[in-house]
Order: sequence, then C-alpha cells, then structure tokens
Amino acid sequence: MPSHADESTPRPDRHGSLPFARWAASALLGATAAGCTAPADDHQAIDVAGIVDDVMHPVISADATGTEQCVGAVVTVVTRDQSVVLGFGGTEARGATRPDGDTLFQIGSISKVFTGLALARLVTTGALGANDVGISHLGADLQPPIAGATFTLRDLATHHAGFAYMPANLVDRDGDGARDPDADPLSPATAYSRTDLARYLADVPPPSSTGYAYSNVGAGLLAIGLQDYLHASGFDGVLRQLVTDVLGMHDTWGEVGAMTAEATSRVARGYAVANGNRVQGHLAQMGVLAGAGEIVTTGNDIARLLTALTGAEPSALDDAVALAVTPSASGPDAETDLGYAIEIEHLADGDRFAKGGATPSFTAYLSFRRDPAVGVLVMTNCGSFMSVRELATEIDDRITALAR
Repeated sequence: MPSHADESTPRPDRHGSLPFARWAASALLGATAAGCTAPADDHQAIDVAGIVDDVMHPVISADATGTEQCVGAVVTVVTRDQSVVLGFGGTEARGATRPDGDTLFQIGSISKVFTGLALARLVTTGALGANDVGISHLGADLQPPIAGATFTLRDLATHHAGFAYMPANLVDRDGDGARDPDADPLSPATAYSRTDLARYLADVPPPSSTGYAYSNVGAGLLAIGLQDYLHASGFDGVLRQLVTDVLGMHDTWGEVGAMTAEATSRVARGYAVANGNRVQGHLAQMGVLAGAGEIVTTGNDIARLLTALTGAEPSALDDAVALAVTPSASGPDAETDLGYAIEIEHLADGDRFAKGGATPSFTAYLSFRRDPAVGVLVMTNCGSFMSVRELATEIDDRITALAR
C-alpha cells in the first residue's frame, strides 16, 4: 500500500548519488526525498526518486532568475507500489530551505479537475444529471442574464458551453472603458463578485456552443452552480464536502481567504516574471470564479489525489473518477478528448490524462495513467515556467515504461 510523505521520514540528500560533474554544472540546490515506500519485491522496484531527480535537477535552482529555470518545485509520484514526494530548489529565491511535502503551492487551472470530480460525484450518486441544464442550478441572481441558454453541466465541465476565456469586465468593473486603477496584475480576479459576473453576462450575447472553447467563466459557473445547489458558503465548502475531506486532503484550500494563518506560513514564495527576471509574486485569487483556478495544496495531499485518480488503491471516489476520465466531449485537437475538465491524450502506448495550471506566480502540471497506475504532479513557485508540462510528462513516461 502506498504511503504518504511524513515529516518524521528521514530525507536523504541525493547529491551523494549524482556524478559530481553533473551536479557542479547544474549549480542547483538539489532534491530531498520527503517520503518513499518500495514494493515488497525489491529487485523489481522502480527507482522513482532517481528518475525524478534526473529530470528535475537541470531546471530547478534557488538562484534562478530567468524563465528557463525555476526557484523551487515539489514533485509527487504515485504508482501501485510507491508514493514519493520530492522537493527541489528553495521555498524562496536564494534561500536555503527546500520545499517538502508540507509546502503549499497554488495549482491554477488544475483546480478544474477538482471541480469536475465534484460534479462527477453528484452525478454518480444520482443527485444531479450530467445533462441538467446548467442555469437550473444557479442562484436567482445569475439566471436572468443567461435565461434560455441550454448548455448542460457536462458542457461546462468540458468547455463546450460557449463562454469566453475570461469575463471582459475583469479589470474594468466600473465599466468606464479603462483599467481599474487598483487592479492587481498578479491577481486580476481578486474580489470578482457575483454582481460583477451577472453584469458581464448581461452585456454579452447568450452563450452558444460551437465546439471546444476553453473557458474560466464556464468552469467558474459550474463551481458556482454546485455551490448554490449545496448551499455552500463558497468553493472551499464545495471542495471539502465532495472531494478533499473524502480523500483525507485536509491541507488543500479552495480559496485563499479560507486558509488558516498556519497554512499561509507554509506557502512557497511565488515568483512572477518582469523584464525576463524572476520577481516576487503572491497567491492569486479568482473571486467568485475560484473553482476555475484558486486551489492551494501540498505534495502530501496530492499523493492522496493521485492514488484515487490512478486507481492505485480503492477510494470513495472510484465511481466519480471513472466518470471524470471517460471521454465526454472533443478536445482541442484530434488526438485529445475531454473528460470532466481532464484532457485525455490517446497515445500509442495507451491513454494519458493531463491538466496544466498556471497563475502569474505559480505553475503546475498533472499527468497520470490508469494502466499502469502512474500519477505525477509537478508544482513550482514560478509563473511563466513553460517547462513544467515537459517535466511532468517525461517523468510519467519514464516510470510508465518501467511499470508495464
């Protein structure tokens, strides 16, 4: 049975296992294994930590300044036999503290996977129907602007409802045609309210789906609909009731404002990009659209999510996961379908499930398989770090090849 990283678990420094020339050339702080369990048949054990170490070392450094490297990262890997959490670089630039399984990172649009799982849970229990008209579950304040729209809950979860990427009034909420002077470039959706959203919806043509169109508005509306249906106080309440508490993910937060002071103290310092250099950033907030991209979580909690997504162990979300990873709509290209906010890539060696996430100050990428059960999530404290997808998929591919 896979086990999670634990603060009491010894963290061997992997520098000693690396060729000195490679280590010196990379000029990196290195990685620490926060937790690792091996299968009983040791001679067949996959060196997950070694693979991750090899992939991550060239691009993670607490001394990173440009966009080709990142200050810090945590990588979580789950297989049927192992659960590994590794920290790299620093929790802040030029800092000596490495992130570990309890360090918090923001995962941006990977939040949509949680929103999709929440919907899938309600659908598989019969509480809601995937073909329910989406506006039927919204509060009375949001129904009039889109009255008559026929998009379904499934359409919202698969980016087929016809909504724009972002609301046009995100940084012009007073409608004067100019950017609001207090708009935060690193968190433009902060305090975006239901009133703001209703005003936006009233000012645009009714949504009409013409196929796949990635939309934070649609994903946010789905989360709002679930919130209104459950009479929850916010997205964090939806998340806890339907996903995180069920999986024992008690260190995952759906809204920045819901975080405790203790949790906030464990957040890795985020870094945005200005003039080609890393500058201090911060957690982004999405206002009422939190379900589209505001989750903050840890590597240890992600191990629990990956265990459920890969089917490495049975979980209370098995039925919901099975629905969420079933192709439900066409994706952005001919090789990709969509489950509930999960991209399904049809590869020569089987299906790979994926989702990326980015805020101005953090990036993350989720890549997992179900046959064999292999799950990877890379979380970094750098915005505009485009290598995160390649890192996660390379780790996934290399472990998958050995696990077959």
